[in-house]
Amino acid sequence: MKLGLRVVLLFAFALAVAGCSSDDSDPNRPPERSEEQVFIDEHWSDELLLAAYDPDSSDSERTGEGAVYFPMIEGLSSLDDLDLIPLWVSREENEAEFMRNAAIWDQFIFGWKDYRRASVARAEYDYQPSYVRSDLSQPWVSPNRDRFREILGVDLPK
Repeated sequence: MKLGLRVVLLFAFALAVAGCSSDDSDPNRPPERSEEQVFIDEHWSDELLLAAYDPDSSDSERTGEGAVYFPMIEGLSSLDDLDLIPLWVSREENEAEFMRNAAIWDQFIFGWKDYRRASVARAEYDYQPSYVRSDLSQPWVSPNRDRFREILGVDLPK
C-alpha cells in the first residue's frame, strides 16, 4: 500500500510541476515583442507623421515640412489620408513592411518622435537648408531613424 501511495504522490508532483512550467501555448499570454517592435512603439507616431502633411497642424517641428520636401503629397487631414503617401503601408496591413518603410523612405521621417525641422538653419550644426530631400539625411534630423536602420540592418536604396 505504501508503494501505491508513493506512486500516486509522485504522479501528482509530476503533474503539479508540469502545470507550473511556462507554456507557450497559453492563449492569454501576450506574444513576445521583438527589439524592432519595442523600438518603433517607443519612438514612432502616425499622428506626428500626419502633422507634417496637415497644413492645420500646430506641431512646430513638422507643420509644413511635408509640403517643403514632398510637395506632390497634398494636405492631409486625418490618419485615413496616410494612404495617400507613396509606399504607405499601415502596421496592421503588414508590420514588417511598415517598419522597413519607416526606416528607409524619407517621406516617413516626420513620424519619428525626435524629428527636428530640417527646413530651418541650425547654427549649432553650421547648417543652412537647401530645401531638397538630402536635408533630411542630416544626422541630427532624426537619430532614432538612424538607430532603427541599424537595428533592422537595412541597406539604403541607391
